[in-house]
Amino acid sequence: GNFLLPSSPPPPQERPPPDDYTPYASRKDFELADLLYRRVQMSGGAINQLMQNWASRHESAGDPPFSDHEDLYNTIDTTEIGHVLWESFSVSYNQPIAPGDVTPWKTQEYLVHFRDPR
Repeated sequence: GNFLLPSSPPPPQERPPPDDYTPYASRKDFELADLLYRRVQMSGGAINQLMQNWASRHESAGDPPFSDHEDLYNTIDTTEIGHVLWESFSVSYNQPIAPGDVTPWKTQEYLVHFRDPR
């Protein structure tokens, strides 16, 4: 993430085109990543074998969508959730403060901005 000044609002929400699957090359590549990682929870070694098999069997169709499991994981890690709205809440220390305790964070309120894709 990027650090913001305490008074900074969250960045404006940007809506990508509905056919933009960045960082995936296509919707099919996104769906394959979802299948392998989330739905099947395929092991890294099995993903490597699948991509090697894909490359050898589909030479006329080009390279496989991911070179190996690390490439798949890195692609997933760079996926942005731009369609999810920003939410926020404030937090503060809510326990009794001992006399003489001058710990600054115990007396301040903090605003937390987040996105929840669920």
